[in-house]
Amino acid sequence: MLSNVIIGNRTRLLAAGLLLGAAILVIAALTSSAPATAASGNCAGKLIESRNMKVGGKKVGELDVYYNKASGKNCARMNHAGSTWGKKLTTRVWIGICSEKKPGGTVCHYDASTDGVQKGKFRYFAGPVSTKVSAAGHCIASSGYLWIGGQRHVVSTQPWVGHCG
Repeated sequence: MLSNVIIGNRTRLLAAGLLLGAAILVIAALTSSAPATAASGNCAGKLIESRNMKVGGKKVGELDVYYNKASGKNCARMNHAGSTWGKKLTTRVWIGICSEKKPGGTVCHYDASTDGVQKGKFRYFAGPVSTKVSAAGHCIASSGYLWIGGQRHVVSTQPWVGHCG
């Protein structure tokens, strides 16, 4: 009879351990970030432009620019992608309000006190950064950089001065 109790306890402990392990796996799967999920958040408003950064024909990053109609502010984020996802690299994102009021210019005359910028060593993205005031009535420009193997790679809004209004 004692052997039946010991076997029953072992079976219950084994079953409890298996259930706990399964629960941990489910929680890990639900809380882990896939690149698309992690890269989609934190900027308020609507995505108005997304530009891929390619090196050797392969996507390694993406600049996303948003417009928040309620505040009139713009926001940008430079995401890692592909081979750079999860790698700690120097990454920079910048967004500025241009004094220009028509798109297509090659120079953005901006007031640095109203732009947003972030540079550092990141694994997944730099930003989000937002303009400090409403961009209504003006154009904006944005750029993102990734330093890969000692070389700086750049992606920017197209046209450089755009999204006016």
